[in-house]
Amino acid sequence: MFRRSAGRLPAGVAKFRDAGGFTMVEVLLVITILGVLAAITVPGYQEYVQRGYRAEARTALMRAATLLERRFTVEATYPVSADFSTLYGLPSGASIYSSPDAVNNATASKYRITYQQLSGGQQYTLTATLINGTDAKCGVYTLNDRMVKTVTGSNTVEQCWR
Repeated sequence: MFRRSAGRLPAGVAKFRDAGGFTMVEVLLVITILGVLAAITVPGYQEYVQRGYRAEARTALMRAATLLERRFTVEATYPVSADFSTLYGLPSGASIYSSPDAVNNATASKYRITYQQLSGGQQYTLTATLINGTDAKCGVYTLNDRMVKTVTGSNTVEQCWR
């Protein structure tokens, strides 16, 4: 199309070639590499975040169990279900959540903690349920007065409670 004369390109073509920049192939290659990296790292990151949420649930259940055992030591009975929140200094019947800094704040927490008194105040069951979404691997955490731990997900108790 262009004729070379004495090894020089026409002025318009030479200006275009000296402008620099990236070719379309180079841009598509970079986008492809970024896509592959994102596909590899995002699931791992999501699992890492979910493990942090699970730790919050376990910690909240153990804290609740500690408060219940203190109460049992003093009064020889666990509180009725409605009075569970009073162990945290909250009004009777208030909801308890997993955030260590704000047990009555659902937006700062990932799990809701529920308590059920059993056998006339001699036993209990604590449950941690994810507030938003589901956790297929560990599901709902439970802990009872004998420190028996269970989960409803596909993972084993040992995997979820470590």
